[in-house]
Amino acid sequence: MNLKKLLLISSVLLTLSIITIIIFNNMDDHKVYEINEEKEYNNSFLTLMIETEADSGIYEKSNSSLWPGDGYIFNEQMSSCENGGELSWNEELNTINLKTNTAAKCYVYFDIYSPPTLADYIINNIYVDDGVNNLYFHDGIGTHANANLESGDNSYRYSGANPNNYVCFGSDEATCPSDNLYRIIGVFNDSGEYQVKLIKADYTTLEMTGTEGTYYGKYNMSTSEYKGNMNIDNIASYYWNLDDNAIWKNSPLNTINLNNLYLNYLKDMWSDKIAITNWYLNGASISDSLITWYDAERSGDSISAKIGLMYASDYGYASDTSYWNLTMWSYSNAANSNWLFNGLYEWIIYSNNSSNSAPYIGGNGNLSSLSISTFGCAIRPCFYLNSNVAYISGTGTISDPIRIN
Repeated sequence: MNLKKLLLISSVLLTLSIITIIIFNNMDDHKVYEINEEKEYNNSFLTLMIETEADSGIYEKSNSSLWPGDGYIFNEQMSSCENGGELSWNEELNTINLKTNTAAKCYVYFDIYSPPTLADYIINNIYVDDGVNNLYFHDGIGTHANANLESGDNSYRYSGANPNNYVCFGSDEATCPSDNLYRIIGVFNDSGEYQVKLIKADYTTLEMTGTEGTYYGKYNMSTSEYKGNMNIDNIASYYWNLDDNAIWKNSPLNTINLNNLYLNYLKDMWSDKIAITNWYLNGASISDSLITWYDAERSGDSISAKIGLMYASDYGYASDTSYWNLTMWSYSNAANSNWLFNGLYEWIIYSNNSSNSAPYIGGNGNLSSLSISTFGCAIRPCFYLNSNVAYISGTGTISDPIRIN
């Protein structure tokens, strides 16, 4: 049902306080009923039928003399009048109109409004076809460049230089603070139900991920390609681990900085929206292809946690599809068409018991590797939202990010 029909009496659309219901008779004149400032309705010919529970389809007659308040939506299909009268919704004026040739008793039905989940909204409203709105359905049978290299997991992923995939997370302020801007990597069905995967739009500060764990210091590597808007002095960098064991589940970066300090920074109201997820920990060589990395990531161990980092395959599939056939070492060629490239040295999630190095996204956009206990890289926390998190508003631009409930 059209979202414009949503009745928001207590906020923006004070629609029912100005609704005009017009009854036409055989003499071609008409009588106008106006709802007064108390939002009362004329119950001499109108009966309100209110849904008892969301999506129940069960209605009860309202005993109130007022129109329903916030959170109800007009059900045009069920609303009707005796003697053939018609009730309809005026899209332009956000009003209910009644047309009838005789005096009639009318029944106006209102449903409890159930907003779509964010995952459903992306799948049903933003995805149209591969490439439209920079969104691709990875079923492996697309018609775009390198469609044969899709992940084949029936995920929906954003690709290209700058898609409208911003989300405001951690704040209800009218203008979303830059620290609360996240971006949607895609919608995934790894858990048996679709979940939206977010990554922080920019890097973390000491306030977010702390000076404990694997803290290295202020970011001090190349900044010439930085795409964000932070003061570089405020960006924190971290060792991948404190010893030479590239085992992610034991790294304090995982256990302390991300899944303790960062979760505490988000506060319970927001961290409760994050799902505990299986994070894949395997990988391939930096000289291997994107699809090789995707397959390899899922062939080894995994851990359960709320917060992680992006996969190498997340990064690879975020570029324009014409680059999906490159080796990950060659992704510097795709940097300007990859919205996940943010210009600083950045760790990704990975685990290799026999190595003292881990892969990272380089300042030029390629995948490379560094000693895990010698160098410090920036980080962007990544997580999956619970499947029932709902879409409320927003177009996904940086100035109008998507808002969730």
